[in-house]
Amino acid sequence: MIQGVFKFFLVVAGFLTIITYWFSLGSLGAIFAAFGGMFLGWSLQGPISGLAAWLLVSIIRPFSARANLFRAVDRRKRAELFLNQLRDRLP
Repeated sequence: MIQGVFKFFLVVAGFLTIITYWFSLGSLGAIFAAFGGMFLGWSLQGPISGLAAWLLVSIIRPFSARANLFRAVDRRKRAELFLNQLRDRLP
């Protein structure tokens, strides 16, 4: 177990050493920051979208009981109209 952890840190240190020789320290930090920000954005996309939706519904309140009641009544009237038209077509 400890050998695996030691091997992992050794590989990461070697990788960072090789990368540091290829790039300057400033560009290396920029590369890690860019990919870190990208991964952080991907991982937080769902929770932030849910929070934004909750905030939008809480502030604007696009749904109300009265509007839902009118929609239900309108839907019932349309269903009755359709059934009446269907009944009139039958012999």
